[in-house]
Amino acid sequence: MSRVARHADDERVLKLIRRYLEAGLMREGVAATRNKGTPQGGPLSPLLSNILLTDWDRWATP
Repeated sequence: MSRVARHADDERVLKLIRRYLEAGLMREGVAATRNKGTPQGGPLSPLLSNILLTDWDRWATP
């Protein structure tokens, strides 16, 4: 979330992203908690990976 906060100044956006990451999921019709990460293929996954990879790219490229 700290990396996301560097790119987004709107507290509402940060709150929405945090709530999405903390939301549970359905497995075989039963609600389950998620311990970490974002589901692969979820709508937030590309945004978060781009933020992470941009930081990594800046570190890796001289």
